[in-house]
Amino acid sequence: MVQTPAGEVDRLTLAAIIRLRAAFTISSVGDWIYRFAVPMLVLQLTGSPLATAFAYVVEFVPYVVIGPFAGLVADRFPRLKVMILCDSASAVVAALLALLARADHPPIAALYAVALLLACIRPFYFPAMQGLTVEGVPEGRRAGFNAWTQVTDGLLSFSGPLFGTAVVAATGVGTATSINAATFVASAALLASIVPGVTRRARPPAVSSGVLRGLAVGLRTIGYSPAILWGTVLMTAANFATALIQGNLVYILLHSEGQSTLTLGMVFSAQGAGAVVAGVLAPRLMKRTSAGLVISAGMALSLLGMAIPAVLPVWGAILAGGGISGAAFALVVVCWYTSLQRIIPVELIGRFVAMGRAIAYATLPAGAVLGAVLLDASGSVRALFLVAVAIQLLIAIGTVRSPLARIAGTDSDKGTT
Repeated sequence: MVQTPAGEVDRLTLAAIIRLRAAFTISSVGDWIYRFAVPMLVLQLTGSPLATAFAYVVEFVPYVVIGPFAGLVADRFPRLKVMILCDSASAVVAALLALLARADHPPIAALYAVALLLACIRPFYFPAMQGLTVEGVPEGRRAGFNAWTQVTDGLLSFSGPLFGTAVVAATGVGTATSINAATFVASAALLASIVPGVTRRARPPAVSSGVLRGLAVGLRTIGYSPAILWGTVLMTAANFATALIQGNLVYILLHSEGQSTLTLGMVFSAQGAGAVVAGVLAPRLMKRTSAGLVISAGMALSLLGMAIPAVLPVWGAILAGGGISGAAFALVVVCWYTSLQRIIPVELIGRFVAMGRAIAYATLPAGAVLGAVLLDASGSVRALFLVAVAIQLLIAIGTVRSPLARIAGTDSDKGTT
């Protein structure tokens, strides 16, 4: 492998970090509008539940197919510029989608194509932001930055469905997608304003190689250390267990339990509220104990969140379990990413994050489909939760007994690729 000469990395000032947070928030708000605008438009045009569901699926496929390449781009090019380009390109595509939405009879195939194009841009954003976090955010501020990201996600999970549907209902799909384009423009402008607000420090040498070789290097980062390897395996399994339930919540609450859409919204809001609380607590916990111990506690908390509705499979228990599961997810994610940012070399972090997300997203449809099969075969909500509990119990035990439980996010956790 040929190494390029060392360059420079942007060290973000406090003002720049605040702008980065604001840009992420604004861009994420736009994503919530998009998630509801396109499916609602497809439903209006076709009246088909299958066609509407496909509009949701389109959003996740690129993370699996394009994600690894996105990580390579994030490691090869300036991360801040990649993020600005992502938001700028997203604004253009969202504007095109708005034009289609305003047409009298827009072709469904064209809507899918434009929605897919927008979905293909977004996977580049998060790996670049993770790389920029390692490059630009001082190590002492990273846990707080990661916690803030999870709090933002939690708040959006809490209010995003209500906000997204309200915007689309109040303004129409065409105007809502125009607002979506405007959020990307605002985010890109904020990111562009960061450039003058940085100090400089040396960038580690970047690795230059072919695309396939670069992807192979990224894949090998999963085995960078025993803790990272075990963490990736256990996180993937936890995503699968969660998808068993999460992918079938609509059916469970609206069909099996006969509840209203308000109840469904309350469960999603409880998950978001739990994530907000845990996101605030996570940095404080990491100051008092190791990241591995907090991750182990998060996995055990997730088990509790699944066990409550397994014992009493009614909507109130599902609501309580959702809040606990949301908190568990935030604890694990904040500690996991903060540890990764200390352990994985900066020139590889984008590829690792993208590979990990590709693997995680691949488990989501598999878990959701298996959960649907179990529900159809047994007709029992309790049986589905019991299966999820059994899998999560193995994950919790595996976490405690694995090197992940001892991860500290320091040089002692590092391995070789």
